[in-house]
Amino acid sequence: MGSECPVPLGLTAFKPATRSPSRLAGFFWGRPIVTDACRYCGSLAQYGDSRIDVPCCRECYSLLLDRAWLGTFAERRDFVRCVLANRYARILHAPRWTAAEIDELEGNLKKQVIELQQLRDVIENRLDWQGESVQDEAR
Repeated sequence: MGSECPVPLGLTAFKPATRSPSRLAGFFWGRPIVTDACRYCGSLAQYGDSRIDVPCCRECYSLLLDRAWLGTFAERRDFVRCVLANRYARILHAPRWTAAEIDELEGNLKKQVIELQQLRDVIENRLDWQGESVQDEAR
């Protein structure tokens, strides 16, 4: 991201819902759920960003829902990346463990370290997503 982040550091604008997404199976506000990759982060798309007609995941959809002032795809993508980087900063800045160090661990600690490493990989992939470009025209 070449420009300054529009979200203050440390801000977490979204807390994940505790409800099961199965309650939304099939349709969301009358629109069919999309089963493509999210154009903003590469996760499984469950919704469509109605502002610029692209598939997006639940988290990106929630972040962009009331952000009409973000008109272009590039602005929306940069906003999502900035918020995700701030939201997951603690995980992204956690120390990396080598395979040898993980092998020395046992029990729940080993399991938690492995899960943290996998989660970090997923988050880094989402932040590095280079999906298809979208026309920068807002409706």
